[in-house]
Amino acid sequence: MLPKLAIENRVVVGFCVFLLVLGGVWSYLSMGRLEDPEFTIKTVVVVTLYPGASAEEVDTRVTEVVGRHIRRVAGVKTTRAISRPGLSMIHVDMKDDFPPDKLSQAWQQLRNKMGELRTELPVEAIAPQVRDDFGDVFGIILALSGDGYSDAELRDRAKELQRELLCVDQVGRVELWGIRQECVEINISRSRMAELSIHPAMVLLALARQNLQTDAGQITLGDENIRLAPGGTFVSIEEIADLIIPNGSLGTLTEGMSSVVATSTGPHSSVAAMLTPSSSTPGNPIRLRDIATITRTYADPPREIMRSNGRAAVAVAIAPVSGGDVITMGKSVYQRAGEVLATFPAGFHLDRVCYQPDNVVRAINVFESNLREAIIIVTIVVMIAMGWRSGILITGSLLIVILATLCILYPMGVVLQRTSLGSFIVALGILVDDAVVVGDMILVNMQRGMERKRACIEGAKHVGHQLLGATIVGALAFFPVYLSRDATGEYCRDLFIVVGVSLMVSWFVAMMQTPVVYYQFVRVRPVGEGERRNDPHSGPVFMAYKHLLEWVLHHKTVAFTLLSGILAASAYGFTHVHKTFFPPAQRAQFVIDYWRSEGSSIHAVSADLARMEQHLLARENVTQVSTFVGAGPPRFYLPYEPEAPCTCYGTIVVNVEKMSDVDDLIVPIEECFKEHFPQGLVRARRFSFGPATPCDVEVRFRGPDHDVLRGLAEQAKEIFRADPKAKDVTDDWRERIPVWTPLYSQMKGVRTMISRSDMNIALRWATLGIPAAIYNENDNLLPILLRGTPSERNDMGNIENIPVWGFARHSVPLAHVISDGKIVWQPSQIHRRNGLATITAGCNPKADLEWTALFESLREKIEAIPLPAGYTLEWGGQREQSVEAEKTLLRQLPIALVFMAVIVVSLFNSLRQPFIILLTFPLLLIGITVGLLVTGLPFGFMALVGAMSLLGMSVRNGVVLMSQIDVELAKGESPYEAVVNASVERMRPVTVAAMTVVVGMIPLLRDPLFNSMAAAIMFGLIFATALTLLVVPALYLIMFRIRTEQEAPP
Repeated sequence: MLPKLAIENRVVVGFCVFLLVLGGVWSYLSMGRLEDPEFTIKTVVVVTLYPGASAEEVDTRVTEVVGRHIRRVAGVKTTRAISRPGLSMIHVDMKDDFPPDKLSQAWQQLRNKMGELRTELPVEAIAPQVRDDFGDVFGIILALSGDGYSDAELRDRAKELQRELLCVDQVGRVELWGIRQECVEINISRSRMAELSIHPAMVLLALARQNLQTDAGQITLGDENIRLAPGGTFVSIEEIADLIIPNGSLGTLTEGMSSVVATSTGPHSSVAAMLTPSSSTPGNPIRLRDIATITRTYADPPREIMRSNGRAAVAVAIAPVSGGDVITMGKSVYQRAGEVLATFPAGFHLDRVCYQPDNVVRAINVFESNLREAIIIVTIVVMIAMGWRSGILITGSLLIVILATLCILYPMGVVLQRTSLGSFIVALGILVDDAVVVGDMILVNMQRGMERKRACIEGAKHVGHQLLGATIVGALAFFPVYLSRDATGEYCRDLFIVVGVSLMVSWFVAMMQTPVVYYQFVRVRPVGEGERRNDPHSGPVFMAYKHLLEWVLHHKTVAFTLLSGILAASAYGFTHVHKTFFPPAQRAQFVIDYWRSEGSSIHAVSADLARMEQHLLARENVTQVSTFVGAGPPRFYLPYEPEAPCTCYGTIVVNVEKMSDVDDLIVPIEECFKEHFPQGLVRARRFSFGPATPCDVEVRFRGPDHDVLRGLAEQAKEIFRADPKAKDVTDDWRERIPVWTPLYSQMKGVRTMISRSDMNIALRWATLGIPAAIYNENDNLLPILLRGTPSERNDMGNIENIPVWGFARHSVPLAHVISDGKIVWQPSQIHRRNGLATITAGCNPKADLEWTALFESLREKIEAIPLPAGYTLEWGGQREQSVEAEKTLLRQLPIALVFMAVIVVSLFNSLRQPFIILLTFPLLLIGITVGLLVTGLPFGFMALVGAMSLLGMSVRNGVVLMSQIDVELAKGESPYEAVVNASVERMRPVTVAAMTVVVGMIPLLRDPLFNSMAAAIMFGLIFATALTLLVVPALYLIMFRIRTEQEAPP
């Protein structure tokens, strides 16, 4: 019906095609552009502070309690907890099939749970905070630096730039990283305080009372309200220095302190609560400047440090709105940032740490180049097989299909990114299949003398239903990817959407546009005279195939024996194919991670990284060196997971001129740094397309006793170190840290009227300082810290002489309230997984090795480690990621196969034809094995997707071939002749369709993400098509018990 309707309404069809072309071009120009597909990271982080507690105390009192409540939330898959001194951090992973649109409700439910458990946590612990921005990706990161400018000036300029960029179109979020916190530091000598008998509570309360912002109310005069706003808060450092220390009893101070505690929040409130002396003798008031040095400085140690090309910098991280066009946003950001920078004083620099628009433009250009190449190659193949006129017409149909597909994808919200663009290349060869089959039927009809209009209508009508079923089956081959709900499946789900939509569009184009253009532009004279008149399949290629087919049909036993041997050899060969999960990403960028021993200061890490920077900047092909100390940078690449805050960690993001420079630099740089920085762990690594793991090979031990777990991890690490293929051996509990523990004596405390809390306050005062108040300066909030003098704060030899104040008038040395003080070694961090203590040992393969080879080398030795009762071993790293992704994908495969089976059974109204197609599936392994071995590419997730897509293509070929057998039988031919003639008649469309897919994949062999899939499809389809043209007819004879001419009874 559709072909006839199209030919009779050719003008309407032409006009609709014209509109589709315009709509496709407009959609292409309007669609959003990203580097990678947007997918939901179903992870949230719950952070709880427990100041002063050890890692063990945090683990038992906070992490275990919080984790137990988290696991009660519906949909939680895994909890990964880290307990550090004073800090609990729990990563909450939701189940793979958890609906992304329900995540906000789940996070709110989690917040409610955290509110409910407040009474179960220690009083000193701060309420858990749920951070649901863990998965946000900042596609653009700029580094603002200035020559000769202070950190405060750099901060002010960065905030100004942040305000301006937030107003740029399609910018969703702008964050700053690396701002140094300013503070007002009040350095009071402890000996001076002891000499003057100044109690710390006097200073604390004086600061807090003077600068506390409270509501003073209002007065109503007639119809007007007059708000009361008392002045007197600090507006300068000099006013802080002029503060008068109150002259009153400590009982009065106690009452004031209680009011401060009741109205204040933050970490200093608990400190103030502990400093509540009860009585004193009034003395002469003095000013703060008389007993202290007041300076405006920067918090030391800093929380994080950022440098750009060796200069102090602030990172400006910019994220687009959801579904936005990152190229358009990038142009606007670049323009506005340049305008703002022009208003800054001379000396400020704005460097690119990461600029996603460049990567997207590069990907779009590569796609367009690959698309052009694929179209040209497909056109040449069709021209050779079907003539130049058919080649041009079918190429035109292909362009119409692509543009019409874009018209549909744009309203669906699909954006142009790595997966969707690659999907077009994957589908390219398949998209011409319907047009090739229809065009071939039209040509055959014309060659047999059928009238041109009727030939066009009957050619499309004859194969319409079979092609529709085969098209749906071809799309269903990618359906398991769409159904897979894990991160990998969500990353690749556009494969099904793009291929499915484009295949259905290609069927409609083949049914309507192809008959019209063949009717308009193709003229074919009937073939030769004589006995081969009206036989378009009398050429030498057809006859050679016919002779080979008849030999196979007459020697089925020999043929199937030979085929079984080939299949067995391919199965054996597949064991020698390299295995992997996802390949490294092709970015002109790599990362150097650096860890010093736990407990190292952030300044020591920064100094080491500064030396690395100078070495890197001396390299000619290095264009940008960005250093982040104290934590990982903002997430600027979707699969990259930044390191949690840690003073002993730093990372360098290195940008190079071209992608090949990464291969030239990464190994020698890593080896050089390992040699020159033996005090730390250096790891240089590329970015990956797939989900990242801390180490490629990881083994987890779980059990109750921490010492036993450490022992098991040490055994695993010894095995790792003994393997010459392994490097970067480590475990996630890392080293223990030294802790000086003064033992408080209750007897001495009673005599001196000093509590354990008083002792803690004195130690904090002498070292890091006590937050006393906040100094407000415009939009900057500066903590006011009471702190010992620089000469006293790090004097370990004199620490027992620190004055400690209690309820008495005078202070006493620390030694008078402790019975002993010693260094002990405590865990720096403790990890739990789903509530159970878990230690993970890991390593990476050396250069030019796949993690699978290292894993297989270590597997037997690791699994031979004897485990005590109650302890378990499980593999993590890339092994776990790949197994889970493949399981999730294969779990959906039966659904697609059932749909395929229903369609094929419906097409034939029989079970035997579908069973024949099923028997051809193992033949795909032959081509896949040959392809991966020849190209040297590994079998990974994308190759598995390619293998699954081959199932649809194999079904499609079988449907096209066997549907023609039914047509030949309906003509009254003998069963044997029907099989032979149908095979010969379908040889050209099946072969041409397969070759278009194969040659269309050639450009993808250069793409690191799709190359293994392309190799699997190309070689798999070549072998499967060749064997299908021989095996399917032979199986048909066997299944339907059809005898050959030689086997026929006399």
